[in-house]
Amino acid sequence: STKSVLLCAVYFPPDGSKCNVGKQNVFEILQDDIRLFKDVYPIIICGDFNSRTRIESDFIQCFDGTDNPTESLELKYDVFPQNFNLPRKSVDSAPVNRYGRLLIDLCISSDVRMLNGRIFNDKIGDYTRVGTTGSSLVDYILVDSKMAKLISNFGIGQSVPESDHRPLCVEFLFPHCYINNVSDTGQTLFKYMWKQENLTDLEGSDRKSVV
Repeated sequence: STKSVLLCAVYFPPDGSKCNVGKQNVFEILQDDIRLFKDVYPIIICGDFNSRTRIESDFIQCFDGTDNPTESLELKYDVFPQNFNLPRKSVDSAPVNRYGRLLIDLCISSDVRMLNGRIFNDKIGDYTRVGTTGSSLVDYILVDSKMAKLISNFGIGQSVPESDHRPLCVEFLFPHCYINNVSDTGQTLFKYMWKQENLTDLEGSDRKSVV
């Protein structure tokens, strides 16, 4: 049978932005969506949350009372891979903001965890935004336990000219992967690919001219 994955891309305007006036709490909307689909699909959520989370834990930790809580961590009912049980790290020393607290609460209540600062090539919790006003870690990838078991690599990419946000790079190992390039209407689907050396010319240009 064919299995699907739910990929959710998000952008949360900064806390206090006029874009949020009169609208429902974006974290509540995302939490409702996770609750709706988590028993149906493996879930991966990625994007700019404008959340500063520092090294706050994104799950409830249970300790056995020894002097070293990191090594004695034992989650009785946990089904995440072991490397997801370790505390996160972050190079961003800014304090946790209100959106950061809401994101942490969402992770705990929805049983999803952050990749940032935890596994593979981002064990330090590197900056995801590097701009003229400073650097920060505000972009995240969140996964549920089913998706966590499929991850084979994760890291923060190098800065790109078209954005002050760095790409979040994640790789998965799927048991079987079938690529269907034909739409439901029978028409072949096309996707433009551009040359790396022409990337700086992409903005404001017709993509056909730089492929």
